Amino acid sequence: MFTSIVRLMPASLRTFAWAAGFVLVASLTLGGFYRKLPSHLARLALILHALWNPTDPTVPLTGETMRRAIDLLDYYRVHIHRSLPLIGQRERLPTADASLAERILYYLARADDPDRWLGRSRLLVALGRPEQSAANDLIDGLVSKGVIETRVVRTGGRPATHYRLAQ
Repeated sequence: MFTSIVRLMPASLRTFAWAAGFVLVASLTLGGFYRKLPSHLARLALILHALWNPTDPTVPLTGETMRRAIDLLDYYRVHIHRSLPLIGQRERLPTADASLAERILYYLARADDPDRWLGRSRLLVALGRPEQSAANDLIDGLVSKGVIETRVVRTGGRPATHYRLAQ
């Protein structure tokens, strides 16, 4: 059996960090599944990496491969929520705060900037312009827990605030 250590490119490490945010916002019912997300994500990323690079395992795992693994994992995550009634659990939809936090992490993981920074105004538009105070509280909480980073960029007018997943 062939074994090798797969190196992660910096973009794939940043993209992987989104899973920690899901664990922070998980409900008690889904906590077990959400605590396993990072392991499942790593496994899916390695499987996709092996499928895309079957002859050369020395190729680093890219951010794009990690994003594809996140898309796959998100498919399963949604179905876990849908399956709760089938195993006798009352259906518990994520709270509005948890859902908004998940979406914040989702959009930050997919930021198109090379360093994965996303401007506050673009983030709020992507989120569907949620209530300002709720968004501010969640973003501040994610920053204080070290899940996301913030920076202020000087522009010709007012300074712009940008966010990204913590490195």
